[in-house]
Amino acid sequence: MADILQRAVTGAKKTWLLYSANLSYSQHQKYLSTLVDLGLLSKKNGLYSTTQKGMDFISSYQTLTGLLGENFSMTAEAKRELVKTKQRRNTGGRLSLSENDDVETEILDASDG
Repeated sequence: MADILQRAVTGAKKTWLLYSANLSYSQHQKYLSTLVDLGLLSKKNGLYSTTQKGMDFISSYQTLTGLLGENFSMTAEAKRELVKTKQRRNTGGRLSLSENDDVETEILDASDG
């Protein structure tokens, strides 16, 4: 969401935000409506612009990521390993995922908790 806010600082069309933020259409719709509902983003004449509240959010986000450093952004591989570690703990050391299982949902869950 911070990425969308940063890209809309000077005003941006919906399509440009979609492609530049590398989001699917459904993700994009959800994020835009949430950001507008929260007052972080405004829409006027077909352009989305970051509000002052959105600018404050960006500033706070940058401060937080600066404090947390490089460990804040986990790579996809690191998230997969985290999921595997949690699975091993929950199954007494046995990995319950096969090599072909799609773990994207579990990766997202792991990054939330």
